[in-house]
Amino acid sequence: MSVIAPNFKFSEFVKSILDNAFWILLIFTLVGIPAVQIALFYIEMPVINGELLTP
Repeated sequence: MSVIAPNFKFSEFVKSILDNAFWILLIFTLVGIPAVQIALFYIEMPVINGELLTP
């Protein structure tokens, strides 16, 4: 038995990693994607040879 972490449980460790990944993904989804969309809204549209480049 380890002296440093006598109550270590691998399942709890994996659960905490998955929990952190869930919250990071949630925060990125709720904050990051709208931030990118707002930034793209204010960026000038590309103009090549005097024509607006749109899909």
